[in-house]
Amino acid sequence: MSVTIKDIAKRADVAISTVSYVLNNKSGAIKASEETRRKIFRIASELNYSPSMMAKGLREGKTYLAGVMLGSISGSFVPEILQGIEDVLHKNNYNMIISSHENPEDCMARIDQLERKKIDGLISFSGVGLEYAAGKNIPLVSLCRKSDIDGTVSVYVDEGKMGRLAAEYISGKGHRDIIVIDGRRPKCVDAFRKILAERNIFLTDKMLLKGFSFEDGREVMRIIKKKKLKATAAFAYNDILAAGMIYEAQKQGIKIPEDISILGIDDLPVCKMVNPNITTVAQPQYEQGAKAAEILLSGINGTALEDTVLSPFIIERESFIRRIG
Repeated sequence: MSVTIKDIAKRADVAISTVSYVLNNKSGAIKASEETRRKIFRIASELNYSPSMMAKGLREGKTYLAGVMLGSISGSFVPEILQGIEDVLHKNNYNMIISSHENPEDCMARIDQLERKKIDGLISFSGVGLEYAAGKNIPLVSLCRKSDIDGTVSVYVDEGKMGRLAAEYISGKGHRDIIVIDGRRPKCVDAFRKILAERNIFLTDKMLLKGFSFEDGREVMRIIKKKKLKATAAFAYNDILAAGMIYEAQKQGIKIPEDISILGIDDLPVCKMVNPNITTVAQPQYEQGAKAAEILLSGINGTALEDTVLSPFIIERESFIRRIG
């Protein structure tokens, strides 16, 4: 038989209303001394008391379920962000329902499915389906990207600052001949080029390459070798691409970082899996998830919400050194 607050009240020799007040951390006319509070919590622990979230939800008009929509579950940064979300939700007695999609039609179907589960709010990694989700009239947080859709708030890392940090770091190490490999971060690259231009370092078109995968990184290094591009440093779209560059450099007899220093973005686990370890512009992944969950819960509780912009930072490892010569 499950333990109730009546059992705790009887053991503690206090009123049932006092136990409810203490365990639910309510404010109101009922008061309890610190000694009484400690006694109630101790007895609740001894009796392995677990409140009924279903009953609590019925009283409050909540399900204590939060949806999380992934665009793809393959991203290396996802587990750390999800851990941040889950930790905050767990502390607030919320359960997380994760869904993913591969195309817009599938995304809308998954959102409908989450709605049928009566979620109290939704965190979305994906820009796909945000407008559709916003029409569901539940708190909605766009994670890892800025959204201008009405009814959403965003938690993301400042891409412009990524570029500025990278440019300051690379030029500060004495490098002037720099290759940039961009995937889908135009704000980052624009900021990068602007800072370099202020320091009289200008990138020619041949030093601007495209790519975002491991294989793209290998191809970039083959291009550098084939075209004999004069470069002492490379700024890669992400750490996966940087890892591909390092892998191919070893095959091509190019020394990293002595011949070319490499700077990545994200701080993914792969940074420590290659030799040399990758220096990177890190995103605060856990913090993004935790902040998104905090904002979602605030929205569920009726608080007006605002965007949160987080700052990246450099993690120095072995793939980048001061320019030699």
